[in-house]
Amino acid sequence: MDKPAMEPLKVKEKIAYGAGDFSCSMLWNTLMLFLANFYTDTYGLSPALTGIFYAVVLILSAFIDVGTGMMADRTQSRWGRYRPYLLYMAIPFGLCAAMLFYTPPFPEGFKRLYALVSFLLMMTAYSFVNVPYSSLSSALSADPVERTGLMGYRFAGAYSGGLLVQIMMLPLVKLLGGEDRQAGYFYTMILLGMVTATGILIAFRYTRERTLPLHTQSMKEDLKDLLHNKPWLLLFTISFIFLFSLTFRNIILKYYFDYYVSFKNITLPLIHLQWPALPAFYATGTLSILVSVMLTPAMAKKTGKKKLFLGASLLTVFSLSAFYFLKPSQLQWMFFLQAVYSFFSGPIIPLLWSMYTDAIDYAEWRHGRRATGLLISASLFANKNGFALGSLVTLMLLSMAGYQPNSVQTPGTIHALKLIVSLLPAGGTLAIFFLMHFYQLNESVMNRIKKSLCDRRKSG
Repeated sequence: MDKPAMEPLKVKEKIAYGAGDFSCSMLWNTLMLFLANFYTDTYGLSPALTGIFYAVVLILSAFIDVGTGMMADRTQSRWGRYRPYLLYMAIPFGLCAAMLFYTPPFPEGFKRLYALVSFLLMMTAYSFVNVPYSSLSSALSADPVERTGLMGYRFAGAYSGGLLVQIMMLPLVKLLGGEDRQAGYFYTMILLGMVTATGILIAFRYTRERTLPLHTQSMKEDLKDLLHNKPWLLLFTISFIFLFSLTFRNIILKYYFDYYVSFKNITLPLIHLQWPALPAFYATGTLSILVSVMLTPAMAKKTGKKKLFLGASLLTVFSLSAFYFLKPSQLQWMFFLQAVYSFFSGPIIPLLWSMYTDAIDYAEWRHGRRATGLLISASLFANKNGFALGSLVTLMLLSMAGYQPNSVQTPGTIHALKLIVSLLPAGGTLAIFFLMHFYQLNESVMNRIKKSLCDRRKSG
């Protein structure tokens, strides 16, 4: 029986792995940043119904994640456990993305049904791609330090994909659809769907799973191990709270710029080109995140993951809170704070995913069994439910504040936009800062676990 590889991964394989999250992140960003506004201001759904759709679909999708993870752990093929899903689901994934932003010429009731079904199909395809993809990282290397470096490439790909969507989505909608926003969104998503499928296939083609022990335990044993994995349970809670609070800001920014910010366009420096302010704002944040993500492995190696997480989350709280005090005309300060907030928050998600892989090693060390797909999918369960509840609460707050699409908003609605974009996500980030103090898998502990697992595999 082969043991998981401990040698350093080649840069080519790391880049290929990052291409997978480039694709996943493009579609995740459309859901986080544009779908809610598309539903309320273009498709014609109410904010309350949109929030309900988000909650229903994402909660169902979270359960699909767990089932997918259990199934992937038991998959055997010539391509490994996780890579076959990338091969077979890449094209359906891209097609579902395009159909999600299609507006059918149906009566109102059937339009609502189409929106719900297409959203559910999209998230089901996302589960069958993203769960095996995320689980794949643990099969590429058994070295915790190497996996932390791999997360840097993964999230560099993720934020690059997000950057592409953030910069190009709205200009492409305008370019391809003109005044017809429904057609513009659909044609844009056809293009993004093609790019998405290509990135997933690259991740399949140029990565290689190192052989892991055959998974023979029952699903009941898997779940029992999961519920006794204290580090994972803590990370699960932190992920849920962080995604819940992050969703407030991501969903509301389009509304914030449409109805609060005074300037709708900016002049790009050097090239003196007029560009919509919101895509430029997104790009500022994502470029700042990219810098911090690329620095994360080196900073984590120097300070340790836990200390870096604590510092990053606390500084994120302060920079988010400052947004509440900005006036509609203070566009330069908005861009400055976006860059600062993004730089400080950038390491949080890569560190969480690196810690999740440590929790997988901890489970194998303690119980003698490894259920990578289940632990990763259950981690995504936290993210999806945080996204679901955050979306529901955000859109319900918007509805309660009296939001009316394509109209001048009341002072109460404007105040709600300011709160949702700043103080509410700051509160959630402060909560995860305190929770991380209880995390115990530091570098010293993981080095002992790594050595023990290596000795065990050699003797096995």
